[in-house]
Parts: sequence; structure tokens; C-alpha cells
Amino acid sequence: MALERVARITTAKSVSLWINCESGLSRFFSWQSDGSTEPWNKETMTELRNFFRSGSDFFEKNGMTAIPVRETDGRVCGVLAAQDAADHFRLALLKSMGYSFSMFSHNLRQYALMKKQGEMDLLCGLYNRNRYEMDRERIQEIYTESIACIYLDVNGLHELNNSRGHEAGDLMLKSVAEKIAGYFDRTHAYRIGGDEFVVFVPDTEESVVQENGRRFVEELEQENISISMGIQRDHGDVSADKLTKSAEQKMYAAKREYYGQEAHDRRSRK
Repeated sequence: MALERVARITTAKSVSLWINCESGLSRFFSWQSDGSTEPWNKETMTELRNFFRSGSDFFEKNGMTAIPVRETDGRVCGVLAAQDAADHFRLALLKSMGYSFSMFSHNLRQYALMKKQGEMDLLCGLYNRNRYEMDRERIQEIYTESIACIYLDVNGLHELNNSRGHEAGDLMLKSVAEKIAGYFDRTHAYRIGGDEFVVFVPDTEESVVQENGRRFVEELEQENISISMGIQRDHGDVSADKLTKSAEQKMYAAKREYYGQEAHDRRSRK
């Protein structure tokens, strides 16, 4: 490991790399002679980050020697530090390693960005079907006692796209996503198809889930957006397939009822 090599050359007791980018990516890597990997405390991290973002290029205090790790555009995105390194090795070696760790930081950030893009619906800002399928496989990790699945379909999206264009349809989908985030949180919310969304709600009473669902639908109706919704809540050893299929079936029942109304009957339209 690169950090261990730096530590052995400098005879440092520990060498640590903290990546903290403005994009939100935060990672801590460490090698310590005693085998522990405890991260620095929050106060130390904040002090170092602010120190280097003020324009300084070298930090030394209480046996710690540190330099900033910079992005390719010069912005500080992390800190490389050695504890109790040999005096004549401190600055020279850390500076010589700075570029390598900067490139590592850049590659790590790019990987995290690509991973996020692969799991996010860029239009709505919710997770996409890829992430939905991943979370379904590990559904037991999402809840402790109970979990509800809310299956949503936006009524009339196809007709809106045809009559007013896809920009109007996109605005409708964005509004639905914003309301989902407001009533159910984004943590387990997904756009899984053109007009279909799924939300998992862990460890919440059925009455609360139903009430939030009712208010969610009513608020969208005030914007002339109609939603078909199915809610299934299970507890104990939950089967992801049964949970989502039950919610989906309830959603389709609501959709059939919606389009069964004369005002929304597609067959009556020319």
C-alpha cells in the first residue's frame, strides 16, 4: 500500500490521506504502525481543510506534517499527513508524493461521479432502475421491523407528451419527484420507468404511510397531476418480489379505475 511505503521511508508512525471534495465525496485512508485505522477527529479535519484552503501549502503541529492534495484545477480536495516522521524527510517526500495522491483523488472522484450517474435518474434527481434492482436484492438491510412499498404511476404522461411536448412531460415528472422527496424522502425513492416510481418506506406505521400517500396525491391533484398509487406494507421476513408485486397490482387496479372513468377513457378520444 502506498501509504505504508511512505510511512516506512519516513519512519512515520502513521500516514493518512483524507479526500474531501466539494462534490460531497469524503474518504479516509490510513496506515498506522499499531495497525489501527482510526480517522482524525472532526476538529482536526476541519482545521487542516480550512488552513490549506486559505492558501497555505505546509502544516506542522504536534508532530504532524501535512500538505494539501489538490484537484487538477488547483482546488484543495484533501490532505496528506504523516505523524512523527523523520525531520529531514518531512516536507520533501510529502511534496514529491503530493502529485501522485492528487491524481488518485481525481480518479476516485471521477469513479464516484460515474457510479452516481449510473444509479441516478438525471431528470428527476431520484435513483434509477439500476439502483432499485440493487436495493431490492438487499431489502432486508433497509428495514428493522416493517417496510412499505409505494408503487406510483403518473396518469396521462403519454397524452401530455403528445399534446404539449416532452418538455411539459418532463416538468410533470420533476414535480412528482419533488413531492416524493418531500413526503417520503429520497433515500429509497426510484424512477424505474418512463412514468413509474417506487418508494420503500422502512419502519413506519401503516396509518402514517397511508396518510402521507393521500396527502401526496391530493397535493399533486392541485397541480392537475393525477397519480395511480398502490401501497403494500409487510413486516418480518419480507420477500421483495411479493412486496413490490402486491403494490404494483394495487397501482394497476387504481389505474384501471382512473381510465374507467368516462372523462379519462382513452377509447373515447379521437
